[in-house]
Amino acid sequence: PSALPPPTPAPPRFDRLQPGTRVIVQRLQARHELNGQAGRIEKFLEDKGRYSVRLEMESVKPISVQPHNLLQMVDNAGLLNHDPPISGTIINSRVEDDGTVQFALRTHGTAEVMW
Repeated sequence: PSALPPPTPAPPRFDRLQPGTRVIVQRLQARHELNGQAGRIEKFLEDKGRYSVRLEMESVKPISVQPHNLLQMVDNAGLLNHDPPISGTIINSRVEDDGTVQFALRTHGTAEVMW
């Protein structure tokens, strides 16, 4: 009898944040002091429907966070057709009723936020 080939791993889910993804915690009620803190996804907790997030604050253990309380950060974003060119990290975004996208960009080396 021939041996079965090893199972192929499932591809990453496009509807889940992958381990290592940078996020910002937002709208927490019980631990509001953590709102605005940056961290990285450790894993998705299937049984809880939450993400395990390791915050960049060294003194904090990983926390369990609902998906709607996380904002994914995008590195190396830039504004096209802007003089001078601007680049940084997208830290917030929203879609307006007319379909345009507004976003906040933290420029590299500063804490400046622009919409």
